Amino acid sequence: MQTTKSADGTVIAYDRSGDGPPLVVVLGAFCDRKTFVPPASLTSRFTVCTYDRRGRGDSGDTPPYSPALEVADLAAVIEAISGPGAPGAGAGAFAFGHSSGAALALRAAAHGVPVAAIVAYEAPYMIPGTRELAEDPSGRITALVAAGRRADAVRFWMTDVVRAPAEMLPMMENSPMWAGLQALTHTLPYDLALAGDQGIPVDYLAKITVPVLVLGGANSPDWFHRTVEATTGAIPGARLAMLDGQDHGAPPEVIAPVLTDFFLGAGSLDRAGPGALGSIRASREARDPRGLRAGSSALGALSLLRDKPDIGWGAEAERGADDRDYGKIAAVEGPGFAVPDGADVVDATGKWVLPGFIDAHAHVGLAEEAEGWAGQDTNERTDPVTPQVRALDAINPADRGLRDAITGGVLAVNVNPGSANPIGGQTVAIKCWGRTVDEMVLREPAGLKSALGENPKRVYGERNETPSTRLGTAALIRSAFVAAQNYQAKLAAATDGSDPADRDLKLEALGRVLRREIPWRQHCHRADDIATAMRMAREFGYDLVIDHGTEAYLLADQIAAASIPVIIGPLFTSRSKVELRSRSLANPGRLAAAGVTIAITTDHPVVPIHFLIHQATLAVKEGLDPVTALRAVTIHPARIIGCAGRIGSLEVGKDADVVLWSGDPLDVMSRAERAYQDGREIYRYDYERREGVFADVWAAR
Repeated sequence: MQTTKSADGTVIAYDRSGDGPPLVVVLGAFCDRKTFVPPASLTSRFTVCTYDRRGRGDSGDTPPYSPALEVADLAAVIEAISGPGAPGAGAGAFAFGHSSGAALALRAAAHGVPVAAIVAYEAPYMIPGTRELAEDPSGRITALVAAGRRADAVRFWMTDVVRAPAEMLPMMENSPMWAGLQALTHTLPYDLALAGDQGIPVDYLAKITVPVLVLGGANSPDWFHRTVEATTGAIPGARLAMLDGQDHGAPPEVIAPVLTDFFLGAGSLDRAGPGALGSIRASREARDPRGLRAGSSALGALSLLRDKPDIGWGAEAERGADDRDYGKIAAVEGPGFAVPDGADVVDATGKWVLPGFIDAHAHVGLAEEAEGWAGQDTNERTDPVTPQVRALDAINPADRGLRDAITGGVLAVNVNPGSANPIGGQTVAIKCWGRTVDEMVLREPAGLKSALGENPKRVYGERNETPSTRLGTAALIRSAFVAAQNYQAKLAAATDGSDPADRDLKLEALGRVLRREIPWRQHCHRADDIATAMRMAREFGYDLVIDHGTEAYLLADQIAAASIPVIIGPLFTSRSKVELRSRSLANPGRLAAAGVTIAITTDHPVVPIHFLIHQATLAVKEGLDPVTALRAVTIHPARIIGCAGRIGSLEVGKDADVVLWSGDPLDVMSRAERAYQDGREIYRYDYERREGVFADVWAAR
């Protein structure tokens, strides 16, 4: 054990082991420095420091407590362990924070503590409305500790704060760790203070300038999923990764390879940009705050292995027993990387290598280019409630709009039915190149489209049919959900031996929304319509996505607190109707600054789909952060449509859907020079002919 003194004179105890750049571990409630035992895979690469936070283990405690004191404690520990092995001149240490320790590490970085990069695992920020919390938990715990009732304080924490499963508490009480938990109960209010109770602390998270990877457990409660999404959106350039099979207590052996990859690979000081889009390292000369620019020592050679099971991005994939490795990113440039023999090498010097862009709301394939009424299949206007119709069944893969998309670097799109109906039908996420829509599908259904506001009111009001008002539109939607709830109850009852219910395609589709299998994609522009959308989502408990959101900035605080994403746009339009009167290219920046996760849409054919990136460019001109702009056409839409495990960033195991740009894509003079889908080149720009050339989609695959 070693010690250092914090700014207020409090002694802080720590252990250190291993060799390499310093990595400090900051843990959460009921943890001391001995809780996290660094595996050999970490100590062989880092000097790992675990420490007793204030009031725990061998560290002192000087009241009264404040989060600022713990920030100073962490600064003192980093100063003590930083030295010749530090990851960069004056850069301090890497930090891994878990739970309230993640909140502490992020707070420290925002307040100037020399942290080089952070991995933050499920900082437990209290987003209002996502879970119930006991009244004044800090006061009640303090009172129980003062009364000598530490065991009751642990029970209160587990049942009323954490809300752990009922069977867990008896197991804890009968375990050897019970006494240790009681010894730390006086520090639980410290953890609550760091988490806060006012939602995501967007004000100071927005000040973080170092690379951040936010981690979540796929098996953690849903409120944690919402929290990590919102946390990622609030930190400039942050990335989010979900660990399959893990909950809030992921062990060190699982965490270790993630830390090594992020800190010494993509997350290191030598990486390009703040990590918004992928995990490619670039030289210091090639760094750019807005993306991944390839320099001579970074991506002088991009290798794509085509038409083989070892299709990859910079390295060869393992040949599996089946075709699962076809078309995947096998490796990204980093320590020990070498271009494999037989690779087709593309000289990307001075160019930008990005994941394919994604438009999360468009009608490409339904509203076909240059086809008139014959190619118009966007709205089924014969019934205001059509959840049973599927965009999948009307998409024409030969639509010229899909080729246009590729020329603009857009390789995936979520195709929505239109907004004539209060309930318009099922969306589908597809890739933009293929012979049949079935082979292009990424996720089906990817959501259920609904519309509030002027469109359904106009379409049916002009026919003197319901709905002709906003209140009529909302009533139809609510009635449909009630019918779906009754249908689900009848299906459940049928398992008890009663007669089975007849199938109902409408109610089956709505049931998927109620079970939160797919999101409710709500077309709405005006603030009052957005409020109605949020009200109904609370009533029926489904996952809401706001589409268009012209006046969403007026409710940005509420939207951010509820972790509702906004697909904003189209932005290249006139104010053609009343609900567009507040349209502004500044609105994406306003939403992002408030902590709202945004994606940008063309709403093709309203704006041609290949202009997606140009909308982002002009949003940057009006205040949107450039990194957030690129995220708004890559990883953000990928998450919103439920496809982030395959597309949206350049990471090992994801689909090799890659675009080579002549320069910064936010520069209107840059162009997509090559596009690869599943590792196969599907497009290149011919400078001599001054036109794009596509692969033959009907050629043997």
